Amino acid sequence: MSSHYSLHDLENTLQQPLQGAIISKLGELTLSVVNDLSNPSRYTIKQLVDVLEKDPTVYACSLLKTARAIELLGEYHNETKKDLQKWVRSNLANMEGTVEELTSRLSSADALGFSAAEWKLKKKGSSRFSEWQLAGFNYLNPEHTTFRAKGGNVLSVRYRDGSREKKVPIWKLLHVTGGSIINFGERSVYGSPSILRAYPYIKLKQLIFAEMGISAKRLATGLVVGQADSSQLVQEKGKDGKLTGKYVSPIENLSKQLSFIQNHGTIVTDKQNSISALQLPAGEQFWNLAKNMVDEQIMRSMLVPQMIWSEGSGALGIGALSQTQHTILDTSVKQMVKQIEDALIEKLIKPLIIWNFGVQEDYGHFERKKSSTPDQESIVTQNLITSLSMGLVPQSDIDGVNALRERLELPLIDPQKQMMQAQIQAQLQALQQGVPAQAEQPEQDPLLPGESEELGGESENAPYP
Repeated sequence: MSSHYSLHDLENTLQQPLQGAIISKLGELTLSVVNDLSNPSRYTIKQLVDVLEKDPTVYACSLLKTARAIELLGEYHNETKKDLQKWVRSNLANMEGTVEELTSRLSSADALGFSAAEWKLKKKGSSRFSEWQLAGFNYLNPEHTTFRAKGGNVLSVRYRDGSREKKVPIWKLLHVTGGSIINFGERSVYGSPSILRAYPYIKLKQLIFAEMGISAKRLATGLVVGQADSSQLVQEKGKDGKLTGKYVSPIENLSKQLSFIQNHGTIVTDKQNSISALQLPAGEQFWNLAKNMVDEQIMRSMLVPQMIWSEGSGALGIGALSQTQHTILDTSVKQMVKQIEDALIEKLIKPLIIWNFGVQEDYGHFERKKSSTPDQESIVTQNLITSLSMGLVPQSDIDGVNALRERLELPLIDPQKQMMQAQIQAQLQALQQGVPAQAEQPEQDPLLPGESEELGGESENAPYP
């Protein structure tokens, strides 16, 4: 049986993939009903938060990346609309809380997988000349957050606010996820927590420290060894120290007495028994190796280089970390900061500008400060010092010298003031070298008509007396 297709059917077949997406955004089957997306993590958010609070290595790594994210977050710029730039910066500065707090809260997505913040507005001015302004943010607890999807698209968030359950539309949320390299399906909204990869090593670390605590006393005091003659019998003593009339083996009797040594600290026995302490190796190498290995795997799981905690010194007081170490640290941090910046532009700043000033061609962007990359600043500073010392940049070049002084936080040189100082210095050097100054001429009275400039002479045109 043969099938015949018309030209119209062929055109529809070719145009159908071009007009829309075949696969849903979540990477799952397209569902026509609203369903709650479950968190694919093997551990609950509560377990991850508990580990984050208790383990010092995990907390230090998370706090370091959060502080780095705050430093890397740029400032809002809009080169084409300076008035909009000033207005947006004013909104961010006058809202409840700070931009640093917003960055800190949203950066928790790296450790916990995702974070969300609801922005809130306020209306200022009269009804005729009013404008919408940013009031602040409400931060959602990840433990109480569930995403709702329909047709492969996330529609809203179901949030348990105390005893009530509320629904927040996704367009009103700044939503950030971590571990984007493996974010497929439900992970595209819940993310991949870095603590999830470090969790087995954290549990192993807790077990190692528990064993170290149990064996600490034994390794410090040694193992008590008691020796007794097993060929004879002795009378057993009760708890009151009196003889019970029962005969037992000396080994059994000595063993009971040794069991109370931790409480009493002393033991009394006859001369036929001997008690000594057996010193055992402390095993420092094993404990140090195990602890360092576990901490290294925890830091590697959270993309924090181990060298970051080592004390170092470099030029101009900057820690001696290689560019590779900085790249490892900033890889996930910059990705997180970029999400925060894009969410602020697309979900907050752009709607605010449209509602107040209409549609614009450019809604601005965030630009990082130079001080956010101290390693690059150190390289530029070193290059300036080398260029000035080798003469590649003349020391008379005021722009080059001022560029170095600006990085050293020194006052800039004023060219006019420098020129005046150079003239004064040249005159002082001339005086020190004995160059005679120009002799001053004595003042003379003005010549009367008929007088000659020569002393005692007469003028040719002088009238006769």
